[in-house]
Amino acid sequence: MGDQALTSVEVREATEEEVSHYHRFGWVKMERLIPPEMATDQPRWAYIMSYFPRDILFTGAPHHIFNVEAGCVLNQPIDSPQFPTVWP
Repeated sequence: MGDQALTSVEVREATEEEVSHYHRFGWVKMERLIPPEMATDQPRWAYIMSYFPRDILFTGAPHHIFNVEAGCVLNQPIDSPQFPTVWP
């Protein structure tokens, strides 16, 4: 990876609009999250992993991941290949 210096970076708080957009769509573009001089013009990817109890029930509430198209059945445990069990 080469020589890299550790640098302290000031990160701004997320706005309510950004949080709302993330909850609704599952992604958000956060302009000026870090100072421009620390940014790059190259795109970067980030992943968020979420873990849920195995016995959680699908309520039918609107959600960008848990929905009927993903194989969720109303008032049933979320049991779909899209949501594998990672711990017994």
